[in-house]
Amino acid sequence: MTMLYSSTRCFFLLGVLGLVAIVQVHAQNLEDIVKEFEALNPNIVNTLTQNQTCAVHTEALWKTLNALRNEAQKQAKITGSGTFSFNSNETDKVKRYELRTGASISRGSYPSEIDFRTNIGVTLQNGEFQENVSELGISYDYNYAPGLESFVFSERYSDNFLSIDQRYEVGGGVILQQWGTPLTENGEGERKRLLALDLSDSTRANPDNYPWFQCLVQTQETLRGARLDAEQTEALWKKTKANLDALQQLQTDAGHALQEQYAKLRLGILVGVVAELEKATVSETVTYDSVSVTLDATGMPLPTSTSLERAFKESLPGTQVFRFEVRPTFVYRFSDRLRIQSRPYFKFAILPRSKDKVTIQANSFTFTDERRDFRLDWQSRLTVDLTDRRLHRGTVSAHLTYRVIYDKAPPRIFVLPPGFVASSGNRPPLLIAEGLRHSVALSFSVRW
Repeated sequence: MTMLYSSTRCFFLLGVLGLVAIVQVHAQNLEDIVKEFEALNPNIVNTLTQNQTCAVHTEALWKTLNALRNEAQKQAKITGSGTFSFNSNETDKVKRYELRTGASISRGSYPSEIDFRTNIGVTLQNGEFQENVSELGISYDYNYAPGLESFVFSERYSDNFLSIDQRYEVGGGVILQQWGTPLTENGEGERKRLLALDLSDSTRANPDNYPWFQCLVQTQETLRGARLDAEQTEALWKKTKANLDALQQLQTDAGHALQEQYAKLRLGILVGVVAELEKATVSETVTYDSVSVTLDATGMPLPTSTSLERAFKESLPGTQVFRFEVRPTFVYRFSDRLRIQSRPYFKFAILPRSKDKVTIQANSFTFTDERRDFRLDWQSRLTVDLTDRRLHRGTVSAHLTYRVIYDKAPPRIFVLPPGFVASSGNRPPLLIAEGLRHSVALSFSVRW
């Protein structure tokens, strides 16, 4: 357990430091470049050169610079959200109602993103009131190239409904994904501003491809009060070209970030390995046959069987297992304010065993319950933004979430009640936690 906590702290600190460094470097490079082009502001150019054509040509440059600035600010900004929801879960044995509030903070999106989230639930279950922290997680993602992303995460999870006192997970892996070309209306507008200036490789071989470069030369000559010779012009172009190279990388990264934020369709698959520690407590009332022996009138033993009920609450030993995880991803944006997503997590135990087995010895008999250790966690969500983020500092959203959790090998244990006599035809009772949960939640969030 100590190793798990240490690993969580380690990757969290490294992730924060790495992301802050990347964002700061990108922001600093952009601001340095903007300073280089300050003299090319259309108003300044028009004043110094009295050339309206130069002012028109420089507008494309500044549209791109401003779009890059806006994207850099979004990448550097820490965003947060608060969520409020009401959940209901019912089975034949349990009725559970939950008020939940959550919060998350994140920074960046491309090439790196770090996210911290927590949810706190207040629960009314079978008339009993309790308050518990249900989820605490940290994740860090890094994009090596468009469509290829790595991730690491740590999460603490508890679920009284499934008899999970505590479950800790630390894992990592890769995500392969593909975005559709069409963007939403807001996304197309931002992409148009971002690509106002063509920064492709083929256009940077010759300064004649940039009419505004001649305007830059004119501006420099006006400020100096003398014409630039060929050597000075070449030096100015080399410096400008270096800035354009840097701008191209920033423009490319910003374009990928826009795709992540605004692409109408996103398909992907996550593959990873997870280390899991779990502690569970199983509570259940079982019915069993108790055998007692009395003597009849002749002194012969007379066995009598009586059906009894007994409530058990067993704290199970902690378990540790490594799991192979696969998660397909489907996200579709109908518009800037309406989207749907579906993410099923398939988790298979691989080490130290692929099957979960519990046994008990009773009256020289060995009883075993063995099951394939497989878990499914399918999360689907429909989100409607109630406010337009372009018009308000924060976005208020409504979410309709449907979640299915299925555990083929839930926590379980054999018990031997008083008076129980085990035999080949009389198997000891098996206390077993719920293995299937359906939940529907309507929640509202505020993101800023």
